[in-house]
Amino acid sequence: MTGIVRRARSLARAGATAACLAATAAAAQSPDSSAPAAAMPAGPACATSVPLLSGVRLPHAYQAVARRQALTVVAVGSSSTVGLGAREARNAYPARLEAELKAAFPGVAVRVVNRGVNGEEAPAMLARFERDVAAERPDLVIWQVGSNGLLKGVPTADVLAALGQGLERTRALGADAIVMSPQYAPRILAAEGREGLLTRLAAAPAALFPRYEVMRDWRDARHIAFSDFLIEDGLHLNDWGYACTARLMARALASAIVATPAQTAAR
Repeated sequence: MTGIVRRARSLARAGATAACLAATAAAAQSPDSSAPAAAMPAGPACATSVPLLSGVRLPHAYQAVARRQALTVVAVGSSSTVGLGAREARNAYPARLEAELKAAFPGVAVRVVNRGVNGEEAPAMLARFERDVAAERPDLVIWQVGSNGLLKGVPTADVLAALGQGLERTRALGADAIVMSPQYAPRILAAEGREGLLTRLAAAPAALFPRYEVMRDWRDARHIAFSDFLIEDGLHLNDWGYACTARLMARALASAIVATPAQTAAR
């Protein structure tokens, strides 16, 4: 009997619904081999050797799935959350993430709300927090920050201060938080202060989805050309880049959600 199944049965004895637990167990038992929610666009194999959300606990997302059979995620960020570079809105990473999570948790009402605004950085995102984030009553908030700070010269201290306040307000809502790092892309690589920002984001009081490291793995370890995952502006992802980001994130989130009871017990 696998650990996932044992945890599912234990939760069932505690009163969680059998249908939701069966879906949770089936999804997490082998998330890397689960049926894809939608066909990947033409391109390289979607993979990475970068560890993703290892050891992360997502208690609010876990409770939402196990008790309510529902999960609301708000993706707040800038143009790479909006989906600039995608040919259609449904190809932006939040829309693809919703489809992937629905496949990972069949029977669970998954909703991923896209609250990206082109050109913004964390201070502006914080200013619209109540309207665009809190009003959705999320179980999980993904903060995509840093890129515009680098490109527009916003002081890293200002970005991190606003992000810190946003994370505090996220926790006050009773929601989990994930921080997404900037793109590994030519315009980011040329930006002053990049390494300092990345180091400080990694130390932020929230789990990090290391998009920069994932994309560097694509380029440097897997030898995928920038043109295979970015559009011509040297910054924004194309359909394949958004789809692979969403797929890798969904698998990492599904594994973290189901592993949360074990992670909690071990602490």
